[in-house]
This record gives sequence, C-alpha cells and structure tokens, in this order.
Amino acid sequence: MQSYRGHVIDVHCQSLGERITYLSSITVGATGELRHEGSAPASRFGSANEAHDSAFADARSWIERFPLRWPFQACKGAAR
Repeated sequence: MQSYRGHVIDVHCQSLGERITYLSSITVGATGELRHEGSAPASRFGSANEAHDSAFADARSWIERFPLRWPFQACKGAAR
C-alpha cells in the first residue's frame, strides 16, 4: 500500500503459472471512496517485483491525470 497526493494505492499480485498479474485500487485517503480499479494481463510481468513497480507507477500516473478537486475534504480526525 502507498499514499500519493491524497490517495491510497493498494496492489495485489497473483501468480498465473510462470507469469504474474496485478489488481490495483485507488481510494481517497480521507474518505475511503473508490476512485479507480486497474489490472494488467499476466503476459506482461515475469516477477512480483516487476508487477508491483508497474502497478504503483500506473496508479500514480492515473492520479496525475485525474487529481482530487479542490477543496479537499478534511481527513477524519484532523484538527479544524
């Protein structure tokens, strides 16, 4: 799991024979709202590290293209 620009990125890798695939989700850190789900075909990766690196890079790229809109909602438990 990684945090990036107000989002939480979660990645799960799965082995399919000699190949690895991933499923990822991007949620708003303050609310838990799901903003995006992603995946990659198993033919793309030969190792779990390669799949993880690609998944997080793809998720950060998606967040850059679709950033949270201002004003951001306050984080739960944050001082006002």
